[in-house]
Amino acid sequence: MKILFYSSILTVIISFCSCALLEPKDEILGRWEWECSWGGFNGDKITPESKGNTISIIFNKDNSYQEYNNGNLIETLHYEIPIEKKNRFGYLIIKINNVSYRAKVEQDFLLISPGVSDGFVAFYRKSDSKLPKRTPEEYLKYFLNSEENHN
Repeated sequence: MKILFYSSILTVIISFCSCALLEPKDEILGRWEWECSWGGFNGDKITPESKGNTISIIFNKDNSYQEYNNGNLIETLHYEIPIEKKNRFGYLIIKINNVSYRAKVEQDFLLISPGVSDGFVAFYRKSDSKLPKRTPEEYLKYFLNSEENHN
């Protein structure tokens, strides 16, 4: 009888604890501010300062994706996460209007990659983040180090 009692209590505790953990699909929700992009054949670096504009993206619970340029809504699209598990490097597959991207959330930072070698990788920071901004080089190093830690 004691075993049944303790196993019941343990089950309740585990179910409450698991509610506090974010599902991978929920990590991406919210507003993200574009910080920089790297890529292309030359490994070019683009920032809001060098481009002369700001970009914000929002992933909503209703699977809508909104993109803003200098505060103006540019487009609203549909997104989905077809496989709700991260791969061994911590990436999710995300489809925005049926175009697949790799996405990775680490703390309050988001990386979105087209998954091709000559594509641009975009780095975003959560709008309400208390973490300090990073330089483009720090973003690149941060995400490269986090991939090494998943090996």
